Amino acid sequence: MKGGGPVSHCLQPQSQVVTWSPKSEVSA
Repeated sequence: MKGGGPVSHCLQPQSQVVTWSPKSEVSA
């Protein structure tokens, strides 16, 4: 989805953040 463009980040900015977020690893 990175190749999608800036629109992808604007549509789901939180989704991407949670994907590589440090909290996600800690929770898992």
